[in-house]
Amino acid sequence: MYKAILCDDNEIIAQGLSETIPWEKLQIDFRGYCTDGLAARKLLEKEEPDILISDVRMPFVDGLELTQEAKKRNPDIEVIIISGYDDFCFAHEAIKLGVMDYLLKPIDPKEMIALLERAVKDCSQREAQKALFSVDEQNRREEQIRSLIYDGLSGFEAAYGKECLKRLKDYSCVVSILSIDNFEQMNLHMTVEEQQEINHNFFRCIKKYAPEFHIYERREGTAVGYILDKSPSCVRKLRESAVATVRKAFRTVCPEQTITFASSRIRNSVLELQKSHREAILALQERYVHPLGSNIYFEQIHTGGESSSNDDEFDKALIVSELVALIRQGDKEAVRAEIDKLRRQLLERGGGKSYLFMKLFTSSIFVSLFQDLRQYGIEKSDMDLEITKEYQKITETQSVEKALEQLYQCAVKIMGAIERNSRNSSVKTMIEARRYIEEHYMEHTLTMDDVAKEVHMSPSYFSVVFKRETGVSFTDYLIRLRIQKSQELMRNTDLRIYEISAKVGYDTAAYYSTAFKKETGMSPTEYKKQFLNHGSDKD
Repeated sequence: MYKAILCDDNEIIAQGLSETIPWEKLQIDFRGYCTDGLAARKLLEKEEPDILISDVRMPFVDGLELTQEAKKRNPDIEVIIISGYDDFCFAHEAIKLGVMDYLLKPIDPKEMIALLERAVKDCSQREAQKALFSVDEQNRREEQIRSLIYDGLSGFEAAYGKECLKRLKDYSCVVSILSIDNFEQMNLHMTVEEQQEINHNFFRCIKKYAPEFHIYERREGTAVGYILDKSPSCVRKLRESAVATVRKAFRTVCPEQTITFASSRIRNSVLELQKSHREAILALQERYVHPLGSNIYFEQIHTGGESSSNDDEFDKALIVSELVALIRQGDKEAVRAEIDKLRRQLLERGGGKSYLFMKLFTSSIFVSLFQDLRQYGIEKSDMDLEITKEYQKITETQSVEKALEQLYQCAVKIMGAIERNSRNSSVKTMIEARRYIEEHYMEHTLTMDDVAKEVHMSPSYFSVVFKRETGVSFTDYLIRLRIQKSQELMRNTDLRIYEISAKVGYDTAAYYSTAFKKETGMSPTEYKKQFLNHGSDKD
């Protein structure tokens, strides 16, 4: 809707137009009329209309002067002049001032409606152009911000120049991360479509309810963005408002999901955006120490000043594959030795870093184990511990020594759960596996991977369990089954050797004959003759 006012010293004309023009149908919000120039000036100041309809001759302030004042206040205002034949010179002068058009008295309502339709169309087109210009400006600024984050000051200057840098540097800024808790694990109990719907609602809430949060990195379930404003206090208010609003909106559409919020320190200048980006990432790494749906601020968890951790040190502290493998194998002594080794490494580092490294190391172990437990068929209900709570308990301990001891005790519990589950479920699983092999042995493409997938195990783990439960490898078991089935066919049918080999899953009769002889000590032909001879002796 566009606002309009009407000014004419003839009250009958003014009232008549105000009542006969279908303002709402024209998408116009009619804000009133007046009958002299002074009243028109006040109405103009009060309403700030998009459309002005004015007579040329009016007491106190005429239409030309009113048009000049209106154009100063709003250069884009659409002005329609009403004039008599005797006032044509005034109307001509008004057109020079930039009025849209004029109408001669007596006024034809249809002509007035046609002019108002044109005025609304011009307002709409101008509004669209401004919006497009605003979007272009926003896109350019976002490109510049990304350059500051990823390329640093030197890269930015090379791309945009020092003058552009000067225009941006006075803005305060913060980088924050919004992340749906446990999003990656949702596929364990949700369909892909359900997970995508949650992700869609997440980003829709950010876009709709926190437009000040400009996303520059978008991953499944995670948004990384920045907020700019003229002062740190304004940035802080915008940040807290954005988080609270998005959480509230997301909770309405996805009540079972929570959002963790991690943020850098608020900086006085966008020139430090690259540092803010790194701080936000480091803050998010602490999410496993906090309850779901927490706010994590870099300045609260890194009190030692600017982060200067060496990436190589982090890499060394986060080599977790050996310990995870030992836990899977159930080797308690080796796990103890590995944790003792970790203790020595951490204590040698000294200072507050030891605790940080321990937390990162432990989180990596728990994430790895959590992802692998399902391959053992272990559900939460099978465990006598909750992994997330155990991790939180470990990392909340203010002593590396005590934390690592708790880590060992937790590893022992996990090893126990794996061992119990292995004993309880292996027999049932292997029965299912052998049934599947029995039904598909005649397919020459059958592989161990196919059977492992059918019983929901990784191929490597299936291989170990299958041999433990059957006493033979999968390959030997399949060969023996196929040879036994072929012997039955020889005894009970008149099929030829090459036909039998195809029926029990071999590509060629030659390969079948080799396997048969290796298993029985004789060729298929010799076996068949021997069986026939035994049959004749009985006769």
